[in-house]
Amino acid sequence: MSSIIKNPGGGLSPEQMIELDRSAREADVKVALLKLGVGRAQILELVETYPLERIEQQLAWLPLRRARKPSSLIVASIKQNYELPAAALEQTAADSSSSDYRGEHSSERHEKD
Repeated sequence: MSSIIKNPGGGLSPEQMIELDRSAREADVKVALLKLGVGRAQILELVETYPLERIEQQLAWLPLRRARKPSSLIVASIKQNYELPAAALEQTAADSSSSDYRGEHSSERHEKD
């Protein structure tokens, strides 16, 4: 039996839609952690203890950390709430400076016209 109860109008209530979305996101997080080699008991502990958003953010940042042991690093990064990786900060700075460069040169073209 499903715990999702349809409202009288035939669709799901907004609360049910939110819960359904959260359940799907939680399932995705569990699968991603499992693929990294995190044990099932550890996955359940992480999902029950830490906000889903934190886990999703750390999973998104993991490739930027160039981990030798991804399973260990992802668990530590979730538990200790690691900050944005340096590689992402460097990329952000590079993107910013290249857009500044383009901006300066495009205004120079307009001044010459």
